[in-house]
Amino acid sequence: GENPIDDFPKEKLEDYPRTVTIKGKEKSRFYLAYHRPAHPDPDDIIMDVAQSVLCEGRTSRLYKRLVLQEKKVASVDCYASIPGARLDSLFTFYAIPLAEHTNQEIAADIRLEVKKLMEEGPDDKELQIVKNNFDADLIYSLDSNEGLASKFYFRSLDFLISY
Repeated sequence: GENPIDDFPKEKLEDYPRTVTIKGKEKSRFYLAYHRPAHPDPDDIIMDVAQSVLCEGRTSRLYKRLVLQEKKVASVDCYASIPGARLDSLFTFYAIPLAEHTNQEIAADIRLEVKKLMEEGPDDKELQIVKNNFDADLIYSLDSNEGLASKFYFRSLDFLISY
């Protein structure tokens, strides 16, 4: 049968980059997003590895650089698939800049780390951490009925779409 996902309209990439500023009394928040392919695209796993290397935990590149070394942000994180993994989505970076640092400065730092990862790839230690995290995530997700059902559902959709 036809894949209903193919019927969703595609955004025009020539409309990007796009900047939005919302002013309020809250602390500054910074978001930077890139379009990314959906699962089961072969580049999907690359996005998961990039998320792990750049943002997962205190050993990640962005945390070590922006939080610990340069002290430009209070926190930094990224999400490989917003809003989800089944449709083309966004790879999104999130940070809370400290008062003396601008969003433009944080964006430049993040883009530099993305560029370095694209050009050099992860080193052996980072790759081992990614593998360990993937294994641990799988094991922990199978420890509950909800996690098992989620994995089964996600993989069964692969079968249905390709059938």
